[in-house]
Amino acid sequence: MLKLGVQYTTDLLEFKKVTRVSSHQLGSQIADLIYLLIIDYLFHNSVIFFIFCDLYIKNL
Repeated sequence: MLKLGVQYTTDLLEFKKVTRVSSHQLGSQIADLIYLLIIDYLFHNSVIFFIFCDLYIKNL
């Protein structure tokens, strides 16, 4: 679970870097909501992991 979570987080951050320009054009709030919904959907049983990802991505 942890290894999968780390790999997923890495992939998500790479995806966010790639889509950063377009996400600012569309509105970063909408993009951030999509990322959080993806994380919540995949890891909804792990509250601590969800909070960690939430804080980590927002601090980039």
